Amino acid sequence: DFSGPAPSLRFGLGSSIPIRATVEPRSRRSLRIYIKSCEFTTDADTSHSTQVHPIIANAGCLMESKSGNSSFLPRRHSDEIRLYLEAFRFAVGEKIFLHCDLEACVVQRLNVDQKACHYVPEKRRWMLLDDPSQSYACSCCDSTCPRTQLMIGGVSAHKVLGPLVMENEPQSSGSLDSQTSFGRGLSASRVWLLVCVVAVALVTVMSVVAVSYYLCFWRGGRLGYRPSRDLLTKY
Repeated sequence: DFSGPAPSLRFGLGSSIPIRATVEPRSRRSLRIYIKSCEFTTDADTSHSTQVHPIIANAGCLMESKSGNSSFLPRRHSDEIRLYLEAFRFAVGEKIFLHCDLEACVVQRLNVDQKACHYVPEKRRWMLLDDPSQSYACSCCDSTCPRTQLMIGGVSAHKVLGPLVMENEPQSSGSLDSQTSFGRGLSASRVWLLVCVVAVALVTVMSVVAVSYYLCFWRGGRLGYRPSRDLLTKY
């Protein structure tokens, strides 16, 4: 929920990896932060990495949103950007690192150099995070976005997040054990309920049979029956 650092840097395949970046303004002018590019690598030094997978490219296009369930989240402040990245099969079980280039600049008119775009499968199109009505700025995400101008009046940085670990198991063993125990307890409860129902049904049937026998045979088949003394004497 972005209230603090993640308690663990191990993520099961398909789970969401929350990522947040912020910038502290150096003046009274508000800065808006963008993630220009990101990539997963198998080493903290990209030059030594044996595997590389792009996450954000083309100056702010979240490429992983088109192939997985990843997306930017609505901004709470201009100097903050958040996204959920779906854990996918990349160097599973190994330590990996997320390298990102970030920029923060004074909010100006829209241009393709400062943007945050993610793909929305329901609409089958790229959407601009800050103003969906101007999503045409994301039209270059599937090709190559041109570089129009240099950043003016801002700051830039390269950050490395990690090490992270992608795990095959979607849940931790503790959670799985808890669910298994819960399932066993639920099954035991159902068994006891079935035993109680069967016992009550047997008692009911036996009671009905006993009453029927008493009324039909022992009491002559009707309530208030009294045997005739003459009939007994005669036969």
